[in-house]
Amino acid sequence: MNTSMPKPRILYWSQHHAFGSAERYIFDLAANIGEHGFDVNLVCPAIPMMDGYRPLEKYGVKIHWVKPEIYERNSVLALSYWIQFFNKLRPSVVHFNDPCLVGGLAAWIAHVPNRVMMHHTAEMIRNYNFTGRVFEYLAFRSYTRFIFSNPLSQKSGIHHDGIPEDKCIVIPFGLSPDWFSPIDNVTINQTRLQLGLSDKDVIILNPARLAPQKRHDMLIEAAKLVISKSSSVVFLLAGEGELKEVIEHQISISGLSSRVRMLGHRTDIHSVITASDIVVLSSDFEGFPYVLMEAAARGIPAVSTEVGGIRNAILDGETGIIVPAGNPTILADALLILINDPQKRRQFGRVARQRAEILFSRDTLIKNTANFYHSLLDH
Repeated sequence: MNTSMPKPRILYWSQHHAFGSAERYIFDLAANIGEHGFDVNLVCPAIPMMDGYRPLEKYGVKIHWVKPEIYERNSVLALSYWIQFFNKLRPSVVHFNDPCLVGGLAAWIAHVPNRVMMHHTAEMIRNYNFTGRVFEYLAFRSYTRFIFSNPLSQKSGIHHDGIPEDKCIVIPFGLSPDWFSPIDNVTINQTRLQLGLSDKDVIILNPARLAPQKRHDMLIEAAKLVISKSSSVVFLLAGEGELKEVIEHQISISGLSSRVRMLGHRTDIHSVITASDIVVLSSDFEGFPYVLMEAAARGIPAVSTEVGGIRNAILDGETGIIVPAGNPTILADALLILINDPQKRRQFGRVARQRAEILFSRDTLIKNTANFYHSLLDH
């Protein structure tokens, strides 16, 4: 007879309708945390955009596909569904991926002992109506602990959301080992050829969802200024989203179609980043963007607006340049500094990669998160 104790059950809760950095964070945890003695489950909307989670089944993760309208349903009506869900599954820990008003309350009502929330965008102003603000107030008090990817985001969470400091923990993100593989110039040249570009082109890559927060409108304004002063630059926009047609139109009417290209979703983003010269983000808000870690790991300098945990991802003047949000002229000037100075680009890239190898290890992320879970269960 097997008398061994059952493994504690971890449930990852994913509610977004796009597979971005936050979802990749959950994927990495779910795929690897089982090795540390956990029964791993994931719940997410049953939509094609979440198919990125399907490979988790090969790692023994039980995925619960829930109709998207359950996530979108009126909060009071959805509460009953999720309470029943938690009562049936009985997880030891629920790890929410960003604030979830109804889910947090349901887990609390269902007496899930550990209700953890990863706060990706603590500085974001959430314009809820009165009912939403009431649910937010209650939900934030229903979580038992909060994870932040960096100290700056934790500070924002304490200041903006009133989260007690003793409920907070910082666990930095990490990347899989393949991001730190040797840089292969032959592969770089092949990727550039596939993109229809040469080794003389200066590639500026914006790997981001086509969503309002990413401010592609500002990036295109900056691109116009840059292109007017440099004949060798090509901007590549990698990503999908609801603003695709709007952005295509802005590029067209700006006369930039030959120099600002939309790549759509890329399954080879590792190769595209490696083949680029600069990675740029023009966002109005971010948490701690994976793309900046990935750029650093591939030895690519970055230019980004100063939002969220950017200063933990970029050392201003050493691995990249940080600029104020919402100013295309300053963004263009920063890009031109690196465009016109290949030696500075290489130096920034070397330092970025050395720093990434120390700070952005997936193994460290998994180990620290597993230790955190065990500390919760030991109390």
